[in-house]
Amino acid sequence: MQKQLHAVDWVLMILYFVVVLAISFVTWWYQRKRKLTKDSKTFFDGGGKVNPIFVGLSMWSTILSSIFFVSTVGNTIANGWMWTAANIALIGVTPLVTMLVIPFYRRFKSTTAYSYLETRFGYSTRALTSILFILFQIFRVAVVLYIPTLALSIFIDISPYALLFIITLVVVVTSIFGGFKSVLYNDSLQGIVLLGGMILVLAFAMDKGQGLAHAQGTSLPLQEIFTKKSFEVSVAQAGFVFIFVYNIINSMYTFMGSQDVVQRYKATRSVSTVKRTLWITAGLGVVTVLLFFGAGSAVWSFYTAQGYNLAMNGVDNAAKFHAITSAYAENGSNVTPGLIDTAANSLGLTSAEAYKTDANMQAVLTRVGELNSGAANQVNVALKHGNQTAILPWFIASELPIGVVGIIFAAIFAASQSTVSSGLSAMVQTIMVDFVNRWRPGIKDQTKTLISKILILVFGVWAFAFGSLIVFSGEGDFVNYITGIIGLFNAPIFGAFVLALYTTRSNKWSVFTAMLVVFFGTLPVWALSAAFTPAANKISFSGQWLTIVSFAATVSIGYGLSMITNALFPKLKPVLASLENQTWFTRTAAFKEAVKFEAGINKLERKLFWGKLMRKKDAETVNLENEVKAKLLQLDEMNKSLVI
Repeated sequence: MQKQLHAVDWVLMILYFVVVLAISFVTWWYQRKRKLTKDSKTFFDGGGKVNPIFVGLSMWSTILSSIFFVSTVGNTIANGWMWTAANIALIGVTPLVTMLVIPFYRRFKSTTAYSYLETRFGYSTRALTSILFILFQIFRVAVVLYIPTLALSIFIDISPYALLFIITLVVVVTSIFGGFKSVLYNDSLQGIVLLGGMILVLAFAMDKGQGLAHAQGTSLPLQEIFTKKSFEVSVAQAGFVFIFVYNIINSMYTFMGSQDVVQRYKATRSVSTVKRTLWITAGLGVVTVLLFFGAGSAVWSFYTAQGYNLAMNGVDNAAKFHAITSAYAENGSNVTPGLIDTAANSLGLTSAEAYKTDANMQAVLTRVGELNSGAANQVNVALKHGNQTAILPWFIASELPIGVVGIIFAAIFAASQSTVSSGLSAMVQTIMVDFVNRWRPGIKDQTKTLISKILILVFGVWAFAFGSLIVFSGEGDFVNYITGIIGLFNAPIFGAFVLALYTTRSNKWSVFTAMLVVFFGTLPVWALSAAFTPAANKISFSGQWLTIVSFAATVSIGYGLSMITNALFPKLKPVLASLENQTWFTRTAAFKEAVKFEAGINKLERKLFWGKLMRKKDAETVNLENEVKAKLLQLDEMNKSLVI
């Protein structure tokens, strides 16, 4: 049954779009006034003078994405809090990144992380990692664009392809105008909207659930957030422990090799502000665990209070259940496990007996038709089809009041736009820095900016095309889909960075070969486990396992081949003296002194921050501010000889 979006909700959503476009145009106008609209540095990193709070919010909302925002409620209903392991891993890597990664990355001369891989392993490895990153972003952006399309299709009787086009157009326009600074400010707004939207879902789910329980004279059922199933390990499911391992790999990749995040390291003025940005992101990660998974459990309690069985194994034969739901859907309705149980019981059958024979199934189906009033439980249907992303939109559509619906759908758009705009910006920067600047270094700055804007449009078209393929394929399990492409594209990149930063014997030929072997070795596994593969040929293989195996294989093959080829061909073995300050083990005394000096500045900046927060404008605060400025200039001089 098609839902109708109220006029108030439309107004709120349109108002959100107006604000987003206004931020982009105001940023563009301000830069135009200062004659910065044709400056490629300002377009790509905001000039390096963006407040760390904005950068932290932007980084968090980019990592989050509409995939996480929309699918977490359904994922929590299906699996409890098993996937909190991923968020815990994301928070846990923060101290590792601040200690082991940031000191190197702030000294990269180029604005892309992949330039460092050229220094270590040659241009071929740099180009390969750039291409893998771009391919991943195209797939990811396509999925992220599809999510709000899926949500709005509940309300609007319009082709999903048309909806996808409109959403893509809005995101591309906001990315073109204002450049990276516009992306950061919009991402910050979207981060706030995301938090507000999920707070509303949590509040209304709890309120409605408590209301139902009170009316029934019972207590509100509470979800068991961790069960034995949460820790079970199989080929199709990694379980809590290995989800944690998977996201350690993915999170370290995100902070080391994902240009849409690494790009933000250049947006702040110093290492201490980068570290502050990362801790802001980690703090928001803690909020994410409690708020988003809490909202999923609250929605579970609400539906369970109505008597619905939300257990994934609540039906004995999933294939026969699918047959019944598909047959009944042809008549324009949906079937729920609760409805089937009721129909079976009214015929003197148990739930298990309802699936034993075709005659029983037909009798139950007929009885369901008599009982069903058209108000089907979309949650159960979505769970049984693995389409966890459909659950939150249906809860919003059927249970939330006018006005709130508009705000939360604006939040879904916010999650999409943040990830897509950052992804488009990062893809274009990668193309420009790793390919255009490399082969055509003499291009004028004005021309670079123009090419960048054209590339945003081109990548937007590609994202729309891939999004259309997702609509056509009917992919529903986006969590496994996205973890699969992380294993395919991102894990080999992270493996290359680990070999580059934390080994001294890895050589360029071996690392490049390892990445190619792993990519083409995992490609068939990913393809055979995707939704577009015919059921007869499809295999069950968790995307988390694909990521773990890909990373381990890249490091093992790359390092193992290096040992062999270094022995057979001594000229391939890296000369230790040439690796000065390029690896953790070849840092010079000057490098370590600069890092120590940065730590001192960090303490002064914290003291200055609290002084300004307390609105102190005394001589001590002024002197402290001048001292920080002087030390930053001194640090710049120290770093000139340490550029990688």
